Amino acid sequence: MPSGIRDDLQRMPIENISTLAKDAFGDPSVIPLWLGEGDLPTPKLASDAVAAALAAGHVFYTYQQGIPELRNTLATYLNDLHGTALAADRITVTAGGMGAITLAVTMLVQPGDNVLVVEPVWPNIGGAVRVAGGIPRPVAMDYSKDGWQLDVMKLESYCDQRTKAVFFS
Repeated sequence: MPSGIRDDLQRMPIENISTLAKDAFGDPSVIPLWLGEGDLPTPKLASDAVAAALAAGHVFYTYQQGIPELRNTLATYLNDLHGTALAADRITVTAGGMGAITLAVTMLVQPGDNVLVVEPVWPNIGGAVRVAGGIPRPVAMDYSKDGWQLDVMKLESYCDQRTKAVFFS
C-alpha cells in the first residue's frame, strides 16, 4: 500500500541523533551537549520574560520573519560585532536551529546539488540535504595532538559546479 511519502525519502536512513547519545544519558562524566541543549538551566531573566509574555497574552502568531524589534536588535548586534551593514529585513528568526538549517538548505539546494559537510559533524544535516534532493558530501578534518584541523585545500578540492554550501557544526 502506498504511503504517500516520496520513494527516495522512504529509502533514506534515519539519522536519529538520540541513538548516538542514549548510552551517555545520566553519565555525570559526559557534558550533555547533544540534542541541541546545554548543561545549564534557563537563566531566571529569560524564564521571567517568558512568564511575563504569557501573562500579557503574547500567545498568538507573530510576524513571519520574527518580531521587528528583535530583528533590529540582532542586526545592530551583528553589525557592531562584524563591522557590517546588514539590514534587519535580511534576518529571519526561527523557533530552533534545525528549522533554520532546513529553511536555508531548502532555499539553496536543488535536486543534484551538493553540500560539503565538514566532519566530525552534527548528523542531522545530511538528512536535511537529502530531503531537499541534494547530496551531502563529507569532508573529514584531520585530528592531531594540536586538535582538529581543516585542510582548506582538501575542502576546495571537493567543490564543483553543483556545490551550494559548506556546513560546519
